Amino acid sequence: ADSVHWQKVNHHAPRSFVALMHHNRQRLLDVYRRYRLDGDEFGVLAAMTLGYRDELSEAVKSSYRNSGAMHVLAVSGLHVGIIFLILQLLLYPLRYVRHGRWLLYVVQMAGLWAYAVLVGMPASALRAALMLTLWATARVIGRESHPINNIAAAAFLLLLFRPLMLFDVGFQLSFAAASSIVLFYPLLSRPLRAVWQPARWVLGLVIVSVAAQLGVMPLTTYYFHQASVYFAVSSLIVIPLAHVLLFGALLLFVTSGVPAVATCVARVMNGVLNGMNSCIAAIDHWPHAVVPVWVDGWQVALMLAFCAALAWAVMERDYRRYLLPALLLVALSIGTAVTAVQKTHYRRVVAYADRQTDVVQLASGPYQLVMTNDTIAASDVIHNASLHYGLAAPVFAPMDTLQLHVTQFEGASYVLLSGLQLSRRVLATPVAVDYLIVGRVGRARPKDIMQSFQPGHVILLSSLARWKADSLRTMCERGHIMCHDTRVQGAYVQEEKQRQ
Repeated sequence: ADSVHWQKVNHHAPRSFVALMHHNRQRLLDVYRRYRLDGDEFGVLAAMTLGYRDELSEAVKSSYRNSGAMHVLAVSGLHVGIIFLILQLLLYPLRYVRHGRWLLYVVQMAGLWAYAVLVGMPASALRAALMLTLWATARVIGRESHPINNIAAAAFLLLLFRPLMLFDVGFQLSFAAASSIVLFYPLLSRPLRAVWQPARWVLGLVIVSVAAQLGVMPLTTYYFHQASVYFAVSSLIVIPLAHVLLFGALLLFVTSGVPAVATCVARVMNGVLNGMNSCIAAIDHWPHAVVPVWVDGWQVALMLAFCAALAWAVMERDYRRYLLPALLLVALSIGTAVTAVQKTHYRRVVAYADRQTDVVQLASGPYQLVMTNDTIAASDVIHNASLHYGLAAPVFAPMDTLQLHVTQFEGASYVLLSGLQLSRRVLATPVAVDYLIVGRVGRARPKDIMQSFQPGHVILLSSLARWKADSLRTMCERGHIMCHDTRVQGAYVQEEKQRQ
């Protein structure tokens, strides 16, 4: 055999700037841990300040997502803007030195892009960094810049170097939110000019959240199938606290060599984080905090077209321009109503290709009957399909892992084998059944299964042992019985339009 040659790599070999920033991020995370910022507080702080999301618990992600505050856990324009503001405040004395304006610009841009690399260069951070760079460049050379032009230029430059970023959800949400804020905030904030200053600041945060939601709502409902009702309330909490936490994180890093000061800063930050997490968790438990929604691609296209037409009408300041968004809104409403009615006229049988849970969904119109060995897990499996077809809450068919049940549905019979119904035995009289669905069957042998039934169709679920599935498929081929293996062919779907 060929000998293996090992070569020792120099430990002090030069590293790229990206690798260096990644190493520095790990060192900053260690500062958090050293001063006992741990648990959910550490997870939220690390995600918010350094883009490190590996230690966010599912409970925290769920509560922030449902309350509409998930954007604060992804480094975006808010975070990059705060860093830009911090740099501007710290470097303000440079304005008073010779060529200070250019020196301030260079140092600010270097710090801004170093932070973008530090947090992992997500699309939202790159978009914000590019927009701020274009704005600052125009300002330092004495030129005017329009936010819409900056957004378009940032999108062009990002896609020029990374075209596939167009299909990144973060990229789409970031640019949709930024565009929507730029277009709609001036209109929505006009009534605030006569409002008392503190109230104007609070209402301004609400309006920013509403303006952003106008742009991202079509995409969030399409990708995540839900809408957060109390997003404005959660934004009133997380946006001011994000400023506090980013300033606090910077202060903690600077004072980390002075344990007495750093410990005090860490304790304050821990209290702020704990309070913020508690508030978001409380909002998550408010009535109807999340509304399940399903939208199709054509609906998203119409909603985005409506937002673009509305923005155009707002910029033109001509009331005749509002006719187009009104027509688009009517078309969306009529199309959605017609689609909802059409979906109730279908009969569907779906055997899911889930390796953990055996799930068979039988739907007729808005009603559904579910055969499963785990009702809790099955509810998650069928969730999206139930939303898509507007189905009512599922009714679970009688299921016993020890006894055999035959389910009748729309004139056909179904048997789901999932458990010990045929534990090394053969039924005395073969059971004639239209659909025999075989899942995790314990010690039952393929030969015993086929001798116990006279099936018209056999469906093999992904939880079935591989060798049993192969054996059953071979027996079906010999007996000229239609067989569908979900592990190989994917979910079994039978759909037909019902007669009116």
